[in-house]
Amino acid sequence: MGSGSRLTTRQGPLPGALTRAAGPVGLAHASKTGSLPVLFLHIPKTAGTSMITGLRNLFGDGRVRRLEGDATLDTRAFNDIVAGGLDGISCVVGHLPLHLVRHHLGRFRIFTLLRQPVARVFSLYRFLRRANPAEHHRLGLRPDFTFHDFITGSTPELVAQINNGMCRMLCGDPAASDPEGVLTSATPDTPGMLDQAIETLRRIDFGLVEAMDTTLDLLARQWGIDTRPEQAWENTTENAGMTFSVADLQEVVSRNQLDLALYAWAAAEFPSRIESRTVGHSARADTDFRPALDQEVGISDIPGRRGFHEIETEGFCWLKSERPASIHFHAPAPAARIILQVYCPFANYDLAALDLRLNGAVLRHTVLQVDASWFCLETDIVQMVVGANLLSFDPPCFLSVRRIDPDTGDERYLSVALRAMTLVRIATR
Repeated sequence: MGSGSRLTTRQGPLPGALTRAAGPVGLAHASKTGSLPVLFLHIPKTAGTSMITGLRNLFGDGRVRRLEGDATLDTRAFNDIVAGGLDGISCVVGHLPLHLVRHHLGRFRIFTLLRQPVARVFSLYRFLRRANPAEHHRLGLRPDFTFHDFITGSTPELVAQINNGMCRMLCGDPAASDPEGVLTSATPDTPGMLDQAIETLRRIDFGLVEAMDTTLDLLARQWGIDTRPEQAWENTTENAGMTFSVADLQEVVSRNQLDLALYAWAAAEFPSRIESRTVGHSARADTDFRPALDQEVGISDIPGRRGFHEIETEGFCWLKSERPASIHFHAPAPAARIILQVYCPFANYDLAALDLRLNGAVLRHTVLQVDASWFCLETDIVQMVVGANLLSFDPPCFLSVRRIDPDTGDERYLSVALRAMTLVRIATR
């Protein structure tokens, strides 16, 4: 969302609607697992933003490290993560060409997402059309740039993404993404780029954007987790109302012959991976939420979530409008009270009508207002089952951010946000 957006409520600006979190908040714990951390090589415009949201819900934001901006341009930031130790890290993500991380590949379980190459380039164009003027200037594009301006752009970053961008990310050849070399030439492809990219796919996990349901099922099996990563749709550009000519299509095809061949190979290989019965070498314990009694756990440290947006700078996560949201957890005792710290800035919002359920049974709860927009929801004593329990949240309604502030770029529907959860011990006589 643009930095000039203003969403106001009875309390003033709405936290989190103006500024996204720059990265995960601090860790409250660092449990070890027998599984390698996941390394997500995020190829731009392959539904990666949605996948990252799903990974943060799966592992907890505090266990996901995202590299952005200059940190994806050289090896130092990634090397620093590895040198600091990987305990407490479940996943590292970023627009990272393979050659930047190749010296540490044995310490991660690597995966990537592929997208039909023509659709990927058109999606990039739609995305940039909606970007702010500063981004246009950085990429050498005028504010009202046309598709021709975009496809013939000469800045190295544009050249890299428009011309066989998937092969370039996966081939492992530094020359394929060298801004001082091949990216400034009229023929930016390096010899062997396709063969090298295919060899990479042979050795790592991958999925197809066009088969996302199946991809998520496959990842769950390959990673040894009981619940597959959540399918989320963030940062999409599909309904931008733009049309493209036959000449535009031909130009994109001509510039992405290697990516088209790579995608054809991957699409042919994908069914065999689905049919394989191979499972992950060891179950991932870092997707299990095992809260202790009387210990407040912030949302960033809760794995096993579904139906939450990414964490905001204020340390809370909005519930998504694709209801209900849920948290899977293992019970530390047969019975407890559940206390939820929630943020709700909307006047007269009926938090008492929030539908809370544990394993499908409705939970009665009281609402305590802590200050203007912060509340505690406390349930009656609840009975929990041995093993996994499912706590679900279904708000009575969602409000359009654009209806509150027509000038905002925030297109979400919001209700309440969760900051922390506590299981309170039941006093015994």
